[in-house]
Amino acid sequence: MLQVRFCLTFMTGRRKLPSKEEMVEDLKNDKKLQFIERELPRKKFHYMGIGFHDKYYDALSKAAELEPIKPVIIKMFEKGLCLSLFDYEAFRNEAFKVIDDENFVIVSNEQ
Repeated sequence: MLQVRFCLTFMTGRRKLPSKEEMVEDLKNDKKLQFIERELPRKKFHYMGIGFHDKYYDALSKAAELEPIKPVIIKMFEKGLCLSLFDYEAFRNEAFKVIDDENFVIVSNEQ
């Protein structure tokens, strides 16, 4: 949803896109982070990984001057991603219950 609002912010003219030079510089910084600091191969350039979603969405919301995504949403997404990759059967039988903007609990969805 944030990405849709982000695109609409620029499409409607509410905010101007960065210059080509700024975008190229940003891409270089991304490549540096992905290839050098995280040691990812080229074919995984798009891979964000656990622990990086919050930084990505925070940067998007700041660039578009939008309200940031609540931390609990990102935490639930990352927990769900881990569960789906490492314990798919359990993942299908669990649900998340939001406690506040920062916290959630996993509850059994079995009946």
